Amino acid sequence: MFEIRGIVEGFYGPVWSHEDRREMIATAAKFGANTYVYGPKMETKHRDSWREPYTAEELAEFERTVTLCRERGGDFVYTLSPGLDIEYSKPSEIDLICEKFDAFVDVGVRNFALLFDDISAQLSLTGDKDKFVSLAAAQAEVANAVIARVESRVSDLVFYVCPTEYTGDFNTPYADELSGKLHPEALVFWTGTNVFNLTITEAEATEVAQRFPHRIVIWDNYPVNDFPSRGRDVYLAPLKGRDPNLPEHVRGITFNPMMNRGLSVPAICSGLLYASSPRKYSPAEARAKILETIGSSVDLCDFEAVAREFTKIWAEPENACDNHLQILDASEKFAADKDAESESRLLGYFETLEGAAGRILESEDELAKSLRPAASSILELLGACTKLRAFVRGAKLEPADVADLKKLRAKYRKEESEFEMRNTTLFHALAAIVPTAETIAIEKSVP
Repeated sequence: MFEIRGIVEGFYGPVWSHEDRREMIATAAKFGANTYVYGPKMETKHRDSWREPYTAEELAEFERTVTLCRERGGDFVYTLSPGLDIEYSKPSEIDLICEKFDAFVDVGVRNFALLFDDISAQLSLTGDKDKFVSLAAAQAEVANAVIARVESRVSDLVFYVCPTEYTGDFNTPYADELSGKLHPEALVFWTGTNVFNLTITEAEATEVAQRFPHRIVIWDNYPVNDFPSRGRDVYLAPLKGRDPNLPEHVRGITFNPMMNRGLSVPAICSGLLYASSPRKYSPAEARAKILETIGSSVDLCDFEAVAREFTKIWAEPENACDNHLQILDASEKFAADKDAESESRLLGYFETLEGAAGRILESEDELAKSLRPAASSILELLGACTKLRAFVRGAKLEPADVADLKKLRAKYRKEESEFEMRNTTLFHALAAIVPTAETIAIEKSVP
């Protein structure tokens, strides 16, 4: 297993409450997590206003979270992201970082990190360029100075650094210099060869480990959905594509959740099951174990029926693609010539979705509650599909009905919500039938 197994709260977007954080820590502990990395990009005192101290009330909330983490057998890692505007050459900046960390030492934190991700890859300030030959040299000196100061108070300090170049094979001048100058015990985050990775192989891990021997901690960007092109995708599938031999080369693995904590649970916990037993991990077995462990009242079939509607689903992708294409084909054939076989396929599909969405809306289960917006949208679209089916079969469709259907389709085409309904099979089925309905209704309309 990996020595370090956990969650890295490192996404852009709305910041979780401490209650959300504690719920995730408690759930993750059941699946073998022993680390929680705090680093939400939009938390101002962590990044944009990193010099600003936390209030006593804020630190008290952190202390509750840190205590829970320790009680559940985990380490809380407080991180700071000063890279947007830090003056590396000014000793007072190191003082500010250490003061910030000192406050967290006082509430029980023993693990810290400096994150230099998503910033300029060049030194920009005159004082920094005069003192340092490179960005890597500046970051290493600051990190080493902070480590020395914090070690004076924390004898068992574990310290992480996220480099500015955090992807690829680390075969760059920046990585070479950082590895040569950074404190030899500092752990280093790495996301894989890309920011998002379908696979992370043993060969890739072996390559980066040459720069930082057994000091790499994977910052796995699954299932995070904060990137613009992924922002409303819902990633519910169990983790796949991680080599079972990775622990032989890296120290740990942490998973970056989606913005919605409840919906993050299945994917995050599957990752933790992998991290706890990479050689025995099975995505299919993980799926059932997660629902059983978290005590979900949602039937697996219902959950999958709704989840399957989204672009990233809790099912085999190739099967999902086949299902999507079959339903679209049936929609087009039914709209064109009332094909009975296509109609039967559509009715079975509609019935399954309607039942699943209805039961999810009735459930008080936390996971079900997270899916309620999706279930409500599905029922709304199903109502439109049912009306269109009746119309194709000969029922009257008034111009007002057509206008309502067009509004509904437009609503979901431009929707900017947590769930991307416009990418669902159901939405495309509706869109395939609507043009036929519009044409016929207009022809039959009375002025």
